[in-house]
Amino acid sequence: MNPKQDSPVQMFALVAAVVMISLASLSLPLISDTEPTMDPVAMVDAFHQAINYDDIDGLRVLFAENAIVIDNGTAFEAWNRSRIGLSISTCQPIKFEMIKIQVDGEKVFWYDLVHNDPESGSSPYILRWNAVIQSGKIQSLTVGPMLMPDKR
Repeated sequence: MNPKQDSPVQMFALVAAVVMISLASLSLPLISDTEPTMDPVAMVDAFHQAINYDDIDGLRVLFAENAIVIDNGTAFEAWNRSRIGLSISTCQPIKFEMIKIQVDGEKVFWYDLVHNDPESGSSPYILRWNAVIQSGKIQSLTVGPMLMPDKR
């Protein structure tokens, strides 16, 4: 065989290498443009940080643009800034403390012990949260109170 001629196997290997390099270079911009996503437990921690410190912008970045929140049976769009602001401002000086969390794929369930302002005279209570997290954003969030036994 003439050393200056390429065999069909060498040509195939060369073409395959060029195709693979081309595909890899095309996918690099896609990889570098995507934001790293938080794990679900870190997202719940960031949620608590935002809501406990009246950080509306910090709360909004956790939600997908078309996310829905169902708060004790009332549904609204999470990106409705005035509604989120109103929800957070009505929570102050309430503080949320996560007491249990469970992750099942893209679904996250957790319980919060909610501490009221001591001057209000109200007792702490428990909220149950359900969130669906996809692509690093909360797609839906449902929250409602849990009944506590009477102190007798």
